[in-house]
Amino acid sequence: METIHILQKTYELLYVARIPLLNYLSERLPAISSTWKRDCVERVLNEKNNRDFSELDIYYLILILQDRENQSRILEMFPQDKLIYKDNSKLFLTIRDLRCEIMHPSFANYTFEDFTGWTNAIESFVHVFNSDKSLSDYTLELHQKEKNRLLDIIKNNVLLPSLSCENLSQEIKNSVQNTMDRLEKQESAEGIILFFTDALRGNRGKEIAKELEKNGPKSFETIKTVVLKEYYS
Repeated sequence: METIHILQKTYELLYVARIPLLNYLSERLPAISSTWKRDCVERVLNEKNNRDFSELDIYYLILILQDRENQSRILEMFPQDKLIYKDNSKLFLTIRDLRCEIMHPSFANYTFEDFTGWTNAIESFVHVFNSDKSLSDYTLELHQKEKNRLLDIIKNNVLLPSLSCENLSQEIKNSVQNTMDRLEKQESAEGIILFFTDALRGNRGKEIAKELEKNGPKSFETIKTVVLKEYYS
């Protein structure tokens, strides 16, 4: 397993692992302060947070979690959470340091053993906040969410307008529907992106695009930039 793949995969796992922590903080912080974004987030980050809280990096979420004032107020209202802090402080530090290591690698090469150890730590981190779901469960849910987001864009911009267009032949409509069916069978958003980067280059794809654009509806090619931007944002 090459170093670049190890770093990339670990980054993806850390992004997934932030979800159960985000869910935890999204429940606890509003309960301890009606102005929680200012009192619990901006105070800790020492800046006015104009970003969506749900998009904060795991590093900053852990800072917010471990902040002494936030911790004290959470435990005052939710004393059952004491074990979360007492038993896992070292794990939180490990994950925070791992995020820094992935973003700013200190070695030229990492091994599969490194990756295995990191994965185990990230899995343990996920279980702190939800023992009923694994890292794989959250990963699958995130992939499905990404896929559905892209499919909605395609349906609303290409499929539905095409099927309702009176000027399009039934053959073209069937082709659009068949393409949509193929996209829906993709296991992840990555498969949909491959379609937009490869399949559209074929003669049939160009023919369908020409007919769609001539008769009004947007083509798959027309919305390619929108789909790619949504995927990589």
